[in-house]
Parts: sequence; C-alpha cells; structure tokens
Amino acid sequence: MGTGANRKRKVPFTPCYIYEDGIEIDFLTKDKILFEVKYNEKMNEKQKTLFDKIKAKEKKLISNINDYFFYE
Repeated sequence: MGTGANRKRKVPFTPCYIYEDGIEIDFLTKDKILFEVKYNEKMNEKQKTLFDKIKAKEKKLISNINDYFFYE
C-alpha cells in the first residue's frame, strides 16, 4: 500500500458537487442519487441540460421546503 497517489476514486468525496463548464449541480451521493436544490427557483437551461446528462440511479429536485421535508 502506497501513499494513495496511485489510487483512483470514482467519486472523490460523498456527497460531492458536480461542476462542468461553469455549471454546478449540488450533490451526487455514493449511492448515485443526484440532488439539485432550488428553493423557489427553477433551473436555468444549462443547468437542466447538465442535470439530465448525468447518469444517476435517482434524480431529486428540491424546489421548496415541502420537497425537503417530504423527500422520499
């Protein structure tokens, strides 16, 4: 076992955020659940495109406090 320099991780930290070309998605968990939190807002077109492109087991958009408290 070495210093870790040669080890590769699929997701460096969990949950982690996704950042691509200046666009950010809030969280991807190690269980492959993707979250975007937009309290009382909508995703812009570029963010929606990235959100749709990411492969995930589940995708959750939290858009208000009820979505947060009643997340299933």
